[in-house]
Amino acid sequence: MADSFLSSVGGKVAEQFVAQLYAPAYVFWAGGAALYAHAHWSEVRSLAETLKESEIVVLGGAWLLLVTASASIGQRFEPTVIRILEGYHWPAWLRERRKALFRDRYKKNENLLQSLAPKVESGKATEEERRQYVEADLRQRTMPPDPTEIMPTRLGNILRSAERRIEAKYGLDPRICGARLWLLISNDVRESLSTARSALDIGARSFLWGGLFAIWAFLSWWALAVAIVALLASYAWMVNAADEYGELLESAFDLFRFALYKSLCLRLPSESSEEPALGKLLTQFLWRGDVPAVFKDPGD
Repeated sequence: MADSFLSSVGGKVAEQFVAQLYAPAYVFWAGGAALYAHAHWSEVRSLAETLKESEIVVLGGAWLLLVTASASIGQRFEPTVIRILEGYHWPAWLRERRKALFRDRYKKNENLLQSLAPKVESGKATEEERRQYVEADLRQRTMPPDPTEIMPTRLGNILRSAERRIEAKYGLDPRICGARLWLLISNDVRESLSTARSALDIGARSFLWGGLFAIWAFLSWWALAVAIVALLASYAWMVNAADEYGELLESAFDLFRFALYKSLCLRLPSESSEEPALGKLLTQFLWRGDVPAVFKDPGD
C-alpha cells in the first residue's frame, strides 16, 4: 500500500504517539508479570518484602527500559505484520486456496448485482431486493475490480481495491504518485489520512503483541484465550481502519490530482475519458523520468 508518504503525523495523532506505541508492550509485560505472580505468589510476596527502596528504584528503571526497548523493536515489525495479514509471504498452496475462495465470492456477488440491476434501475425492485443490491455493491467495492488481482485476505482486498480504483479512474498509481500528492494536499486532509493510517498501525501493533501474549500460556491457559481474543479484535480493527484509510486515500486523489499536474507544469486532462491515459503517462514520468510529448502544450 502507498504508505511511505504518511510518515508525518500531525495534531492529535502526534500527541498520542507515545501512548499508542508503548501501551501494547506494557500490557504484554504487565500481563506476563501478573500471571507469573499469580502462579508463584508466595515466592513473589517474600521477595517483595525483602526488597530495599534502592532496589525497587532499579527494578522500576529496568521495567521502563524493558517496555521501551521492546516497543521500539516491535514497531519495526509492524509493516511486516500488515504485509502478512494482506496475504503476502504466504505458502503458495494456502495463498491460492484463499484467493479461489474470494474469487467465488466475487463471482457470486457480481452475478447478484447483474440480476438485480435491471429491477433497481427501472424502479421495480422490492425493498428487500434494493437492500440486497446495496449490500452487494458495498461488498464488491472492497474487492479489486479485476478478479485476477484478488488477495487471499479481506484486509489485503480492501487495501488493494483502493489502489486499483484510483488507478482505474485516473491512471495514477498511488504507490508512485502518493508521495508527491502528499506534499500538495491540505493540512486537514493530511491529518485525516495520518489518523486513518495510524489506526491501521495501532491494529498491527496490537495484533503483534496480542499474538506474543500466547507465550505466557506456560503460566496459565488464560494467556492463550487472551491472545486469541486480542488477535481477532485487532484484525477487525485493522479491517475497519483499512476501509476508512482507503476511502480517504481515494478522496485525496479525487480532490487534489489536478494539483499534481499543475505542480509539474503538465497539461491537464481536457475530459474525464482522457484521464486514465494521461495518468499512466504521469506515473511513468514520475517513476522513470520520461517526458511524453502528450504532456506538452500545443502552443509550445
